[in-house]
Amino acid sequence: MIQSRSILECRELFFHFDDTQPVLDNINLRLNSGELVVLTGPNGSGKTVLMKHLNGLLRPVRGDVFLNGRPLPRRGQEAVRAVGLVFQNPVAQFLEDTVERDVAFGPRNMQLGAAEVNARVEDALQATELQHLHTRDPLELSGGEQQRLALAGVLAMQSEFVILDEPFAHLDLPGVRSVLRAVLAARDRGVGVVVVTHDLEKVLAHTDRLVVMRAGQIVIDDTPEQALPLVEHHLVRRPAGEISHMSWL
Repeated sequence: MIQSRSILECRELFFHFDDTQPVLDNINLRLNSGELVVLTGPNGSGKTVLMKHLNGLLRPVRGDVFLNGRPLPRRGQEAVRAVGLVFQNPVAQFLEDTVERDVAFGPRNMQLGAAEVNARVEDALQATELQHLHTRDPLELSGGEQQRLALAGVLAMQSEFVILDEPFAHLDLPGVRSVLRAVLAARDRGVGVVVVTHDLEKVLAHTDRLVVMRAGQIVIDDTPEQALPLVEHHLVRRPAGEISHMSWL
């Protein structure tokens, strides 16, 4: 369990492919552990590219990403341990043939002892409500279970931050609820969580901050109460109703 408060920060981040229009244009963003941030914006606004900068998969043209005041390592195991990334289709992230072995993959590669690996696996499976599926093949799980398994792998490495890309896409109500419970459990354990989603109505009641991107820039970064009235101006659908009701739990 992560005890200390960590900070993940982008400072004046610029990125473009070849000589095209900037995909990220002067991004400044500060994320705190123990905080749930929802990142949204229209398609093509730069959300996925920003995600890949936050865990070192992409290198900025200018600017940098800092973890606790130090530059985030590029592409290495240290960066992946610090900031875990769960893609919209988590199947590509599975590397073993059982749930238990897949969650253990990261801790084993950290050269931890068997007892510590087992303890982390059990803890992560409990946190994601997968403790009854040790021997199941990850490819045979439901969509919600697969999302939770990918999250369990990040938790087992005791990442300080986790970023989930559209974790509720194509899930039914039970699947959304199970993933949302796991996300909130991670936040309550002190992990900084970023949920990239268009489905604001499923999570906003639990969110500390709402960040909106448009054309490679952050145009809103505020509490849900302050941000929500402005989102449609930036081509984001505003869900109907009160924020307190924007949850599928």
